[in-house]
Amino acid sequence: MRRTIHAAAAALMAWTAGGTLAAEAADLSLPPVYQPESSPIVELGSGWYLRADANVYDASYNSNIFGTLSNTNFGATIGAGYQFNPFFRVDATFDYMTPVEKKNMIVLPGSGIGGVGYPASSFGGLYPPGCPVQVNPTTPGNIDSISCTANPWAKVTANVYLLNAYLDLGHWYGLTPYVGVGAGLAYVHSQANVTYRFINGTLYGDGNSYCGGNTGIGGVPCFHLGYANNSGPNVTNYNFAYALMAGFSYDISSLLKFDVGYRFLDLGPKMTSQQFRAGIRITPDG
Repeated sequence: MRRTIHAAAAALMAWTAGGTLAAEAADLSLPPVYQPESSPIVELGSGWYLRADANVYDASYNSNIFGTLSNTNFGATIGAGYQFNPFFRVDATFDYMTPVEKKNMIVLPGSGIGGVGYPASSFGGLYPPGCPVQVNPTTPGNIDSISCTANPWAKVTANVYLLNAYLDLGHWYGLTPYVGVGAGLAYVHSQANVTYRFINGTLYGDGNSYCGGNTGIGGVPCFHLGYANNSGPNVTNYNFAYALMAGFSYDISSLLKFDVGYRFLDLGPKMTSQQFRAGIRITPDG
């Protein structure tokens, strides 16, 4: 009996020792595994957007020939911006504006018999009061004149580069009203000229000169009307420009917004524009 107890005890000790060794071996072969802590995901650039707009605008330009030019034209805007938070964003834009252009016809009365020196009229100091048409045969050096037409035209082309800032005024059912301001540079190119025609519509020589032959007839010199060298003003200016804006956007999707707004644009000393715009804003990584 005693031998049996000793044998059982020995077997128990051997089993226990084997288990301990096996556990230690397992501990040595399988190092502890730790669950790594998840690092926060940082999104870069999720506020960037692109924009494109079509514009209908009424432009006003103070012209030397016509006074104030005003007509309704079309234009386009492209740009890129960044939405810093739900209430504030900025963008940089380029605006193309179709030219403002106007033509006119002014009938100038004839002056009967006049001398070779025609005084300038009060119309910008540009036109003589009468139109030379033929030599006066009874008074050498003088000419007779009847009515003619002066045909001035003016054209203004403008492009605008702006940096804009907007305040978004909340978000309701997909609608976001906003107000904004912008400042930048305006390119304004203005041209003007004038040609003259007999009352029947025929041009005076090259459009500005009347001659009784190459050297005149009966001692009457050639008359040149309008601008010297038939070339009117052709001026390019780069002006400070600013804009005031208001409108709203509508969420078509998380990536696309439809934008409608009004903008007052000042392009410098002579030109302003009121614009109604409609376009889209795209968030590529939204």
